Amino acid sequence: MESRRIAPYGLLVIGLGLCIGSGIYIWQWWTRPAVVHYDNLKYIQLLRTACSSQRADQLEGVERAVVMRRESGNMTDAEWKEFEKIFQIARRGDWRTADQQAYRLELGQLNRHRSE
Repeated sequence: MESRRIAPYGLLVIGLGLCIGSGIYIWQWWTRPAVVHYDNLKYIQLLRTACSSQRADQLEGVERAVVMRRESGNMTDAEWKEFEKIFQIARRGDWRTADQQAYRLELGQLNRHRSE
C-alpha cells in the first residue's frame, strides 16, 4: 500500500523535471545569437581577439569594418545588433564580459543553416 503513495510523487518529480528541462531548452533556443553569414564570420574572430587582448585600437578597427559591411548592405540588422551589443560592452571597459559574449556569438554559429 505504501508503494501506491510513492508513485504519484514520483510522477510529480518526473513531470516537474520535464517541465524544467523543457523550459531550459526553450530559453536557450530563444536567446541563441543570430546567424552570421559566411562572409561575416571572420569578424567574430577579429572581435574575440580584440576583446580577449583588451585592445581598444583593435576593437575600433573591427567596429569600422563591421560598420562598413553594414552600410554596404552586406550585414543584416540582426547580425549588426549582435556585434553592436558586444562593442558597447567593450567600450564600457568590461572586457571579460565582452569576450564571453563574443565567444557565445562564435559558439552560436555552430551547426546553423545559412542561405547562400
